[in-house]
Amino acid sequence: MKKIIGTLAMAALVMGAASAQTIKLNYRTQANIVTVDKAKDADAAVSFFDLEKYGDAKDSFSFQLSGDSAGAYIELNPSLKDVSTVALSYYYGWLNFGNLKFTAGKFDSRYMNRVSNFGGNYNGVVGEYVKLGGLKQAKFIIDADNFGTINGKGLHTMAADYTFAVGESDKLLVKAAVHESDIKINDTTTWVAASLGLGYSMKAFGTAEVIFRNTAKDTYVFGAYLRPNALVKNLDAVAGFTLGMGKDSADKSVTEMGIDARAQYKINDVFSVATNMNFTQYQNEKWGMWIAGNATYKMNDVVTGKLTGSYIDESEAKANEKTVNGLLGAEFTATKNATISTGVEVRYNLDTEGMKLYVPCILRVKL
Repeated sequence: MKKIIGTLAMAALVMGAASAQTIKLNYRTQANIVTVDKAKDADAAVSFFDLEKYGDAKDSFSFQLSGDSAGAYIELNPSLKDVSTVALSYYYGWLNFGNLKFTAGKFDSRYMNRVSNFGGNYNGVVGEYVKLGGLKQAKFIIDADNFGTINGKGLHTMAADYTFAVGESDKLLVKAAVHESDIKINDTTTWVAASLGLGYSMKAFGTAEVIFRNTAKDTYVFGAYLRPNALVKNLDAVAGFTLGMGKDSADKSVTEMGIDARAQYKINDVFSVATNMNFTQYQNEKWGMWIAGNATYKMNDVVTGKLTGSYIDESEAKANEKTVNGLLGAEFTATKNATISTGVEVRYNLDTEGMKLYVPCILRVKL
């Protein structure tokens, strides 16, 4: 808690001298109007207005105060069962000295755009199942491109980045971070988990990034990602390769690999399509995959329809993890950044032959 207070206090002091200040709020609540759970050879269990079973359903509230040279952010997650219990999920402060920026706290820190707008506010099974890196049963490379996490787990981080101008329009970003995760080298020496990234922005091409991370003793993560979004009009795409190397429980050297490919194409002002894929090789040299497709149709300024299908197979790393999923949904926009998303979502488990059906309702307001 001292670290949290210290981080926000540092930013707050500098904010007093900022010439222009802005306040941003973000609120989101997930619920289920109907939940149907049907196991093989069993009667279906039905529940209504369930606030807990739509993925990791949660209420969230975030607050941001920022100016020209500094800012602070905090995100709270009230308990669904006990409103007096509030979890602090993200908190950080940042300072700018020209092109040099320092950030400290618990936060997401990515350079590469994930090309994930297709997912909307829906659960990751029919939206964005994983970030760039590896599938959820990987051990080293989950959300590898995010310097605010180690294998998908958020932790206290201090990062610094500097942006260099290259020519008239290109930019080079150099970013380094240290994490609250000690690495014991020997009985007398302790190192700290650290990450280094280089990002390059090219006006005629898009963006490119390479990363190197030392996340634990004898554990290293390498990544390379490309987003050539300037090459084809109305096409946004990203491709990536991630390699993790480390030791298993028997102290044997093992590797993991993740391959990402995503693309979104805007056919016209109202209709767009997307495809999203991740192929992960686990430590046992078996492969898992996530393959998804989406179509989005903007009917008018209020209603946007979504049709999504996905196939997820992590059964080589964990039993009963092979599903086919679908969503027919709609997003209703009351005003800018204020929406309600609903629809019918179906998940069918190919291993257990069980089926789950949801009618979600997600309210989100950003100011």
